[in-house]
Amino acid sequence: MAGHSGRPRFLSSLSLIQGDREKELALSRSPLGQRLADLVSQHGLRAVKFAESRFSLLARLQQLHPKTQLVGGLRVPSEGVRALAEEAQISVSSLYRWRGKFIRAGKAAEGDPVLAMYLGFTALIDRKKGAILFPSTDGRIRVNERLRLLIQGLYSRRTRPSCSKVWKRLLTQCIACRQVAMVPTERGYQGLYKLHRCPRCGFELSYSTVLRIIREIPPSVKALGREGKRAFREQYGAYIPRTYQDLRNREIFGGDHHEFDLFVYASPGKLFRPWVSAWLDLKTEVLTGWFISERPNSSTIALAYRHAVLPKRDKIMGLSESVCVDNGRDYRSRYLEGTSRPLRMERGNTELFLRAHGIQVLGEERMEGVWRGLGVSAIHSLPGTPQAKPIERFFGTVERDLIQELPGWCGNSPDTRPSDLLKPLLRQHEQWREGKREETPFLHIAEVALKFEVWLHDRYLRTPHARLGSMPIEAYEKDYGHPVVPSERALDILLMRAERRLIRRNGIEMFERGRWYWAEELAGREGTYVEVRWDPRELGKVLIYTDQGFLCEAKNQELLGFHATFDQFQAYKRMQRVQREVVMAHLALMHIAASDINLLELATKPEEAFPFPRKRLKGHIEELAEQDPISQSFALARGNKPIFTSRAQKEAWERQRGIITGIEPQ
Repeated sequence: MAGHSGRPRFLSSLSLIQGDREKELALSRSPLGQRLADLVSQHGLRAVKFAESRFSLLARLQQLHPKTQLVGGLRVPSEGVRALAEEAQISVSSLYRWRGKFIRAGKAAEGDPVLAMYLGFTALIDRKKGAILFPSTDGRIRVNERLRLLIQGLYSRRTRPSCSKVWKRLLTQCIACRQVAMVPTERGYQGLYKLHRCPRCGFELSYSTVLRIIREIPPSVKALGREGKRAFREQYGAYIPRTYQDLRNREIFGGDHHEFDLFVYASPGKLFRPWVSAWLDLKTEVLTGWFISERPNSSTIALAYRHAVLPKRDKIMGLSESVCVDNGRDYRSRYLEGTSRPLRMERGNTELFLRAHGIQVLGEERMEGVWRGLGVSAIHSLPGTPQAKPIERFFGTVERDLIQELPGWCGNSPDTRPSDLLKPLLRQHEQWREGKREETPFLHIAEVALKFEVWLHDRYLRTPHARLGSMPIEAYEKDYGHPVVPSERALDILLMRAERRLIRRNGIEMFERGRWYWAEELAGREGTYVEVRWDPRELGKVLIYTDQGFLCEAKNQELLGFHATFDQFQAYKRMQRVQREVVMAHLALMHIAASDINLLELATKPEEAFPFPRKRLKGHIEELAEQDPISQSFALARGNKPIFTSRAQKEAWERQRGIITGIEPQ
């Protein structure tokens, strides 16, 4: 109240009520006048000014005579009172309400008119809800710090007790004497939550006091005590804010799932809420790839990334250097990140057996997931830090600008769910499923995907972004660079799911019990582990890989029933014959390696000289001749003619090269 010479302006209004100038001057020089001057520091200048204006109105109201008039047998405010209220732009009831507060507060002065003026003026000052103006007249029960901490400690527990449960716990034993239970001061049901007193020591406690103490607990302390560390960290814990100015275009893609607050239907007609798996470029806030499905999993993540890499509208394409994802099971799946378990063989297989099969020991090899196959590094955010995923903010924009405008919006909670709008739509949809209506009010999931794409390219990418200071598509084109786009076929192979499987006697068992996949290239490799890749959209065949690369394509082998056809029976007989021949040939090769026999001896010595039938080798002798230096030199001396183990093999070789048959080898 600067500029008033230490005397508040409202002191001049006191004379209107007191009617004595001398008393006004005496009041300004008294200690009470100094207390009035200190009200500004206690309640603020704005609150004191409002109180001064109200005090002036009450002083003018006091001078009005008469204040009421008789109209139709009823007492109503006079014309002067109405004119005063209209001039102050308030209601007559507010004017009389302030007058009542002034009079009631002055009664506490016990006949002292000066103190009554002070108390009345202080009652006109607005104060915060629940604040006590005069502690001496406060009827609430005072509690010490020990009792306060006790009540707050009982409430701030992980079991999340209610306020009434804490109150009943306090009544079981007096807090002061700890001897007997507390009893209500009033009988009956109305006295249950009223004032309770200890019959031994006289200690009193009420439910309103307990409730007031519980409400004083800071929200952060309440979250930590009742909800745990994770809730405290997510709501009140400090985090490290990041800037994206030092990133490059397509350096980091942020990915996550989101369930739309929208009901749609698919081919069966059943309603569900669709999910979107999306990838956002953290530098430019551009949604590079997305995939809408009924249920998210690691496959939808890979398909969304495939969509992000391939060319689209506005030239949005290219691989990212890394991806930033959370710690969900689908993002940490073996399909995406591979496995650290080596592809080891079963115990009992010797190194000679592995070499005879033409494969190496897979002790250090690991299955490569999608990220490793594409050369992309995966960054996982810390658990319980949703602010580390900027894509969450994008999902909020989608819900606000697109999903809420579509038919079938259901809100993200029961409080926001428009049940009055959904119920008629649900009835119409059921009538459509029963054939009583020609169309349904809900959208198909394909229609939602189309509307999402149109909104993304036409509205979101061309709306100024607060962080970027420009449109996302402009920021993307400004730092376009040279995107790396692999071929679509290479992406399909890399994005196929992969598992480590054991080759059994019937081939490879996949997906369910009794579903076998077989190829002739698997013969002789029984008991070894391979890597199997497949396309979830085409489960009729799988691709088999070893550490040396692609091996073969295995197809689903049908199971034979009791009424199997002759062709099915012949197919299984051929599989058994191929398995037996390949294993016998490999066994013969191991015997050759163990006996140190070259092909020259094999061709010249009689068959009885060997511990194995020579016919087991079949066409493997020619392959072995290419690796045997003695056999190669012998073949060169004979004009590059190979060594034959039978006349039929020689004639077949000559017919293939157009040589006249019937000439015996020299």
